[in-house]
Amino acid sequence: DNLLDEDEYIRFVNRLSSNQFAGSTFDSLPGNIQANYQKFATAERGQVDVFGAKPGQTADANQDQFIDDFCCETDLAASNPGAPAEPTPTPPPDTGGNEPTPAE
Repeated sequence: DNLLDEDEYIRFVNRLSSNQFAGSTFDSLPGNIQANYQKFATAERGQVDVFGAKPGQTADANQDQFIDDFCCETDLAASNPGAPAEPTPTPPPDTGGNEPTPAE
């Protein structure tokens, strides 16, 4: 099929990382590598659509860009295991609901 599941993703990550995660389960991968998969997985199937990645397949421009992004970002995640998946935004300070009211 044209969908990459978690087990196939582990094999892909291992090819990119010289088998650094051989014997790993998806749940034991570093968080940034798991988050990368989840970022690209489809909501309805939970797998990554890789149509266009196999010889003889022709993807449209959007799918071609998707495959490029998926491959590049997976390589980056595999090269930096344990790195934060995305920058974590700093939450606004908690004022406890006692914000001053502007003077009228």
